[in-house]
Amino acid sequence: MVLRGDGWPDCPVAIAGGGKPARIERVLHGHPAPGGVRPSRGEFAVRLATYGLEPGHHDVTVTATPQVAAKTRLDVLERRRPTKEDKRGDSGLAYWRGLAGFERRFANLGYIPPGIGAAREASLGGLRRRLEPSATRAMRGKSSRRSRTRSRTAAMGPSA
Repeated sequence: MVLRGDGWPDCPVAIAGGGKPARIERVLHGHPAPGGVRPSRGEFAVRLATYGLEPGHHDVTVTATPQVAAKTRLDVLERRRPTKEDKRGDSGLAYWRGLAGFERRFANLGYIPPGIGAAREASLGGLRRRLEPSATRAMRGKSSRRSRTRSRTAAMGPSA
């Protein structure tokens, strides 16, 4: 679902669905901010992840300050799974194939917010540096010597 807004102040805007922070899949216009987005010239557009939402009515609330807020209602309809008769025509089979592939690969992970991979990598790098500082430096020195030897050999070209 794409949520757009205009006329917002230049401060972070919190987006919530059903009383919980909304799962922002991607910021299309504006800048990412904790719990929401920072509008660009008063406008923002975000794509919200709807995977796992139960069918029914869901309230989506956008709040900049206690005085500046907006609320809208999202109606989630249940998509009927195709039957054998439906397979002859195109009744959204591409959606079901994509969903089956996603669930097979990633359903056990749940929702992973953007930036988690980079934060994990930085944390593991810091841990490695703290646990093995001398071993890492020794390995870096050896690999850099090897790469210099390889580059000299490659620069000289094949021997005739």
